[in-house]
Amino acid sequence: MREGGLGAPVRQPIVWEDPDFYDPDKIEAEMKRVFDICHGCRRCFNLCDSFPRLFDMIDESSSGEIDGVDYHFVSREEFLRMRAARGFLEANEVHGNWYGSPRDQVREALVAGRDGILKIDVQGAQVVKELTPAPGERVMPKRRFSAFFGTDLDLWLREQGIEEVRIVGVCTNICVLYSAADARMRGYEVSVPENAVASFDQRAHEGALRELADVLKAHVEVTN
Repeated sequence: MREGGLGAPVRQPIVWEDPDFYDPDKIEAEMKRVFDICHGCRRCFNLCDSFPRLFDMIDESSSGEIDGVDYHFVSREEFLRMRAARGFLEANEVHGNWYGSPRDQVREALVAGRDGILKIDVQGAQVVKELTPAPGERVMPKRRFSAFFGTDLDLWLREQGIEEVRIVGVCTNICVLYSAADARMRGYEVSVPENAVASFDQRAHEGALRELADVLKAHVEVTN
């Protein structure tokens, strides 16, 4: 598709593994280039009447952004409190303002079976990139609620001489619980960090934590 043309859009791959993807100078140069094209065109006004209304809302906003759409604004004090409570997947200060991706929103999307797209700055992208599997780390697709069902996980753990597993993820009362149960029945010690598991059902989440500790004798790591 030619920029500024009316042809159908073409999806382009996101080359997030390319070092240039995280180069702040190159990102800023590309953003300025695209802004100059967009600002001098605004052909979208003729394609959909939503765009004029959107631009009017942005122009009327004191921040140039729409609260609840572009961002959810909180006070600096509230943001730092949430950050201290590990409420963000990533959080960084950019040009004197704090930005972050709330963990709860990401968890809700994953629990609902949806993919999530993070619109974040370069610093945040670097943090999230570090969460991806490193070269040589084993990735084993799970087939049912339990990570042990129909997989080579048990065999691989024994080959590595691993006797204790640490389980994190969603949902506490489903995949985490069943994986922990299968691990215990196979003789593994199990630990579950309370702040690294979640569920769409808070009562079921709390009940699963009690069952993990009281019935399965897993070590539930409680954080303050």
